[in-house]
Amino acid sequence: MSNDQLAHLRSSRRRRFVEEFVETGNATESARSAGYFLGDEVKLRTSAMNLKYQLRSEISSLMRERLKGTGPKALAKIEYLMDTSESEVVQLNAAKELLDRSRILEGDQGIQKSTEQLEAELVTLVGADGAKLMLARIRTRRNNTGPSLEAA
Repeated sequence: MSNDQLAHLRSSRRRRFVEEFVETGNATESARSAGYFLGDEVKLRTSAMNLKYQLRSEISSLMRERLKGTGPKALAKIEYLMDTSESEVVQLNAAKELLDRSRILEGDQGIQKSTEQLEAELVTLVGADGAKLMLARIRTRRNNTGPSLEAA
């Protein structure tokens, strides 16, 4: 959600609040930056919480857009930690995070979805570029270390 997508908000202060909140995660400081501070900290905090609630849809959409852009970078960092960390705990946690984020495992019941379904969910989570990067990395690793689990 870009500034154009926030254009439906009539108030420039409300648009600024959404942008600042997505950037900082701090509702009170976002309200202050957007011009809602009129000298009373209690009223500012109340206004901030009300704005956060009223604009939750816009905040959520803008946050999703921001995460899509950083998904491939985050994925690369997790893979780097998994591959190069000297700590086995860090390697294990990175691997668990990758599995969790890609939803490969569904509880204790193992894989419940087809390869196509998993790939579609992965695109939803990390975007098309992130999914391509992750799948290429997994396929390369599987081809170098053993049998491939790719769909026939």
